[in-house]
Amino acid sequence: MPNNPVIVIPGFIGSTLENYYAVEPQTTWGAWKLLETGLAGPDFRALALDADGKTDAALDVVNRASSLLAGPYSKLVLALRARRSAPVYVFPYDWRYSTAVSGRLLAAFVARVRDKMAAAQTGWRGKVDFVAHSLGGLVFRAFLGNSPAPGTVGQVVFITVPHLGSLDAAEAMIRGRSTLLDGRKELRKLARNLPSMYEILPTFGNAAQDESGATLDLFRLESWQENVTANGGAGPEEHGFDVSQTRLDAASQQLAALRPATDVVEARDILTIYGEDPQTTLARVQVRAAPPYERWFDFENAQKGDGDGVVLTKSALLPGVSSIRLSQRDASIFGELDARLSFHGFVCTLDETQTIVNRFLDGQRGAASLLPLGLPRSRYS
Repeated sequence: MPNNPVIVIPGFIGSTLENYYAVEPQTTWGAWKLLETGLAGPDFRALALDADGKTDAALDVVNRASSLLAGPYSKLVLALRARRSAPVYVFPYDWRYSTAVSGRLLAAFVARVRDKMAAAQTGWRGKVDFVAHSLGGLVFRAFLGNSPAPGTVGQVVFITVPHLGSLDAAEAMIRGRSTLLDGRKELRKLARNLPSMYEILPTFGNAAQDESGATLDLFRLESWQENVTANGGAGPEEHGFDVSQTRLDAASQQLAALRPATDVVEARDILTIYGEDPQTTLARVQVRAAPPYERWFDFENAQKGDGDGVVLTKSALLPGVSSIRLSQRDASIFGELDARLSFHGFVCTLDETQTIVNRFLDGQRGAASLLPLGLPRSRYS
């Protein structure tokens, strides 16, 4: 029986963006642009969306996703292609937009893959396997909301997916020093412009609380730090770089519409791989009165919990779904991880991750079959 084709879906900022308005497309986001951003600041004009988050704001900018960033994903893709008998496709997408937009595009891409396979592969059962990292997992769940044909989805591997969001998204939007933005505080205004960032806001309880201990709803504008809202929330935004209730409402509605993977796939055919190091990941921030502001998010003294630096363990896990825990210590064995960078962004580069994913897609199940040598059986649950 031939393998199913595989589609790899990258995470937030994981796809290169190019401006196709130019006769020769120009890169607006990619590996070199990340370096340039660190030196000269971001190109807001090339990356900003309009106030509705539906298209590029500048008239002479038409961005499209062109490829996956090689650093986080090339080893995983190449390892799977070397081991599998069916094609391994990549699905670059414009990570700035809502997962609703990317989910529809993924549905069209899956249909094309199935047409290609049906025409060329005898004995194929019509199923497609998926490997989704970070925001890519929410894109996959949005794809499920597009009612794929019965029997389309085979097996699914979620790698460090923020099913319940990440407090890093709020930090990115307020001060821009979060791991999601690789610590680039210059990008905080852009973060407040992107529908996808709003859809990573935490939905787990008590992520933000005021000085009385009351939980604040981050999908209500009055909960936010005043200097990131338009006129303290009292007036219309001028440039599209403020937190707005319209964007918060749209994100809340989209998150509510995301379909659980277990609605379509049996739990035994889903695997979660997550990173868990003690006290590495934002879990709760206190919102204080700090003149001249009535609300100030005290990220410097935020409470931390177990996770991968971006996604808390409780946000990555799914009820009834098997999971495998990895640690930054696993990365240090191979010298893969620069200490300045996020473990969340580099989980896919680990040899262990590639081995686990391939074995799972081969139909192997359980700790003894999935875990490579060197990882204790306690990593599986």
